Amino acid sequence: MDTDIRKINHPKVVKRVNMPSVTVSIVFILSGILTLVFGLTAVAILLLALGIIIYFVKGSVELYEPTGSHVKTFSLYTPAEKLHDLKATLNGELNDATPAFSVVQSAGGRIDVIVSADGEFAAWQIFHFIPHRYEPLTEMHTLTGPPAKQFIRYINRCKK
Repeated sequence: MDTDIRKINHPKVVKRVNMPSVTVSIVFILSGILTLVFGLTAVAILLLALGIIIYFVKGSVELYEPTGSHVKTFSLYTPAEKLHDLKATLNGELNDATPAFSVVQSAGGRIDVIVSADGEFAAWQIFHFIPHRYEPLTEMHTLTGPPAKQFIRYINRCKK
């Protein structure tokens, strides 16, 4: 259980080239080169830097392969004393009446979540804080279809 959900290679989550961002970065780089030819060095450097930054920051995107939906990763924090209740809740049957867990800015417990934009895929893992790092408390759990949608509704309700 030494894996971090943000580093896990799930077989159905793939990294693809983000063509619109790559196209924009190429346009900025070519514009920078053209501007450099005309002698506007400061503007050229700005355009080149912007093109390179866009390429490296947004050059690829993670997708849930079966549906082609973008995947988002985030972490939520909760008090450490609530972790076992949260674990029992998430391992049980979730519904709209399931009580929400408390979300705080920083705490002794963390749940890492991966969700697809279409709601067809979700994954979660709970961590607890021991001095200087978070250690996994659970294995990674993967949900697809209706259970994933229910989990995403539950997490969104908890974030409010």
